[in-house]
Amino acid sequence: MFAPGSILIQENFFYNTLKIRIMNIKKSYLGHIEPSYQELKKMGKTIFKSRMANVEEVIITAIEGGSNYWCLLDKDDIALSKKNLFEFGVRHKEIHYDFIDALFQQPDLYIRVYDSEFPDEEIGQLSQLNIFYGIGLAIYEYPEQFAQHFTLDYSGDCLSADTLFQLFTLGAVNFG
Repeated sequence: MFAPGSILIQENFFYNTLKIRIMNIKKSYLGHIEPSYQELKKMGKTIFKSRMANVEEVIITAIEGGSNYWCLLDKDDIALSKKNLFEFGVRHKEIHYDFIDALFQQPDLYIRVYDSEFPDEEIGQLSQLNIFYGIGLAIYEYPEQFAQHFTLDYSGDCLSADTLFQLFTLGAVNFG
């Protein structure tokens, strides 16, 4: 469909197609009616499949950028996901962190997320299905933050990554 080396054309096509999808979604849901969970998850899954490196970048930017002001990731779940990857999976070189690679490959895996102020209180999970839904929510409710991480003119930072990470783990932006 595209000439070799035309990454800019491909990215512009992707972004323009995405903008049209967002506009169509907003037009089809007049007033305050929002897309269903299934519709958001389906949209998110489509993006996820073609942009796994971007998803990883969002997660890592959020974790390294300071999401620990509101969350803690379960260390046992991370260790289990790494173990499962090395026992049952094939390591993908383009995904830098092995626990994220395991999540991307194994739909049943999840990492529990705890409140940083109340470490015994589970507030969400990082999983494939939650990421799909979070991407769909971002497209619909936070298109600017989504575009900052999923288009060629990458301009995302730890704040926009934290917003997306909250959508990926909590299904809403509850902090900051």
